[in-house]
Amino acid sequence: NTEEDTSVKVTVGSGFNSIYTNGSYNNNGAWEFWLDDYDFKPAMLYNTLLISKTKNTGDTDPATITISGLNNSKKYDIRISGGRGGGGLTARETEITIGSSVKSYNQGFGGAGVSNATAINFRSVNVAVYENLSPNPSGEIVISVVGKDTGTACEAHVGCIFISRVVE
Repeated sequence: NTEEDTSVKVTVGSGFNSIYTNGSYNNNGAWEFWLDDYDFKPAMLYNTLLISKTKNTGDTDPATITISGLNNSKKYDIRISGGRGGGGLTARETEITIGSSVKSYNQGFGGAGVSNATAINFRSVNVAVYENLSPNPSGEIVISVVGKDTGTACEAHVGCIFISRVVE
């Protein structure tokens, strides 16, 4: 397919509290991995949009990200991920909703000394995959992000969004 989506724009809406940066877990690229032909670089996973609130007070209110400028007659695949070094591997859970599809991922990498074997496991639990999504008539896909209250923490992290048009 030679058509290009040149006017695609990603807009961060309301709801995110801050930017989370934790470059100390970069590990000289050891955490980089490939999933479905997408290259997840450490910087994408450790520099994230953040929603947080006090644990044991319920989930966060939703934050939004809007992808616009899409061709509403085409379908798209989206991969979303985010990480947080330190803490428990399942202490923080991000819930992503696109349309009626709800998926979640954990974003913990564990504390110091986490092995690269854990990085291998990361790819299967820390990426929300959506396939064959249709934009609305205005050419938009709206992403809702919620930090789940796990009792240990209440945070959501979004570090990267890969968008690709489905080749027909």
